[in-house]
Amino acid sequence: MANIAGALCFPATASVTLENGSQKMMKDIQIGDRVKIGKDRYSEVFMWTHRLEHIITDFVKITHDHGELILTAGHYLYANGQILPANSVKIGDQIPLHDGSMSTIRSITTSIANGLYNPQTRDGDIAFNGVVTTTYTTVAHPVVAKGFLLVMQTIPSLARRLVGDRIASVNVIPSWASGIMGFLPAGTK
Repeated sequence: MANIAGALCFPATASVTLENGSQKMMKDIQIGDRVKIGKDRYSEVFMWTHRLEHIITDFVKITHDHGELILTAGHYLYANGQILPANSVKIGDQIPLHDGSMSTIRSITTSIANGLYNPQTRDGDIAFNGVVTTTYTTVAHPVVAKGFLLVMQTIPSLARRLVGDRIASVNVIPSWASGIMGFLPAGTK
């Protein structure tokens, strides 16, 4: 079992809803997919910060009134109107669902699952397994992450203007960009 520093994401089997209403597992999401991020709201996946298929790791398993949510301890989600890391939520906290309603957390345990996936949407949110979360992790404070990812959204379009369509969309965060993240303020752990 691996515990990769900074690998803060979702398991391969997490499910998202696409704009056409179909379901897709996290491992099958593609750049350009428009995923549900809230009630009547969708956002395009523009890059991956993690996409590790052959890895097994520890996750936090949050059981709530309408299902369960499995994510790494340092992944930010919304609870009680705040952005909190998964390891900071508590039984009784309220989490938002993709239909606009709220659900109460009933238990919090650990789980082992396959894969580490973190697609980035243009809006910074994603609804998986019916729960609205952010795409941010404690690697960087959410405000810093949002600004950094805004820059990363701009790079492919700038590159295309300079060298044409030979440049594909950013698929996984480049190593130079990961290095920069080490110098930025970290989020709450």
